[in-house]
Amino acid sequence: MRTGVSYFGNRMPEHYRGRDLPEIAAAGCTYVLHTFSENDLAFYRETMGDIVAATHEVGLDVVFDPWGVGGVFAGEAESRLLLDHPDAWQQGSDGALVPAACPLSPDLRTLIERWVDATAAVGADSVLWDEPGFGAPGPDGSRWTCRCARCQNEYRQSFGESMPLRQTPNVLAFREKLIIGLVEWCCRVAHERGLRNTVCLPAQEDHRASVQDWDAIARLQDVDALAVTPFWALWGKDVDPYVSQYAGRLVATCRANGREPQVWLQSFLIPTGREEEIARAADAAVAAGVEDIAAWGYRGCGHMSSLRCADPEAAWSAIGRMFRRFRGIDSGDPTEPRPAAR
Repeated sequence: MRTGVSYFGNRMPEHYRGRDLPEIAAAGCTYVLHTFSENDLAFYRETMGDIVAATHEVGLDVVFDPWGVGGVFAGEAESRLLLDHPDAWQQGSDGALVPAACPLSPDLRTLIERWVDATAAVGADSVLWDEPGFGAPGPDGSRWTCRCARCQNEYRQSFGESMPLRQTPNVLAFREKLIIGLVEWCCRVAHERGLRNTVCLPAQEDHRASVQDWDAIARLQDVDALAVTPFWALWGKDVDPYVSQYAGRLVATCRANGREPQVWLQSFLIPTGREEEIARAADAAVAAGVEDIAAWGYRGCGHMSSLRCADPEAAWSAIGRMFRRFRGIDSGDPTEPRPAAR
């Protein structure tokens, strides 16, 4: 059983090594996902190497997440690429520029290659390509991306017609093809550097759900695992049927294509008194056949005010109990997560 948690917001290795990492290990995690944003790439590369080394020293694997890179991958980080290369922006069907890079932008691919090189150089084991997709739709849902000159030219070559203003079946197929093509290239570049690849897809309720054909991702040669984020509380769903539905679909897709399934559990914005739903979600995923469960994020995201659970300590305690149960670690072991500092 593999169990993990995301970690972000701290770039002080001594704090991570001395306080947070021991708690993560004691909670029963087998790996840590570290976000690695464009800001980290520019200013914290060697620091992240220290954090990776510390994680390996306690026997945990390291996953890197291209957090907000190019505005194409999920995350609450800003993209420097868009400031330096305004011609890389996506363009909406209404003509408005959208703050995310076009999947066809050569500047985006140059950035991703630099990012992968750095990820390998600092010693990460694998990459989670986190919810790749297009920029947000317009407020009424009528605007879609991308309809920049690059995309219009590529569309014309693919379909022999001008790119329409509305989302026709051809447009939807074209958009999906662009994201799949980008993911295929990303995974190939990462494999060439010795990194393992997991592609994480969002729930269909999310506007970033640009790929409907999960099999098309799972069939890609350089994909090792497929993940999904069935964040039930975020979308106002009942935990058990919602997670079971997505976990079941994920497992079926992975079995058909020889890939490993991974489920990310919501451990942010959980209301008071509902922390045990995290364990229920995990049990539903495991019952469906998933043996790789992770939580987003560490300590119920208590350090990030826009994402924190109503009771982060209770959420983290629920995660620790769940992970230790899955891994057969005695619940009486003195590894109960510490109370937060006051």
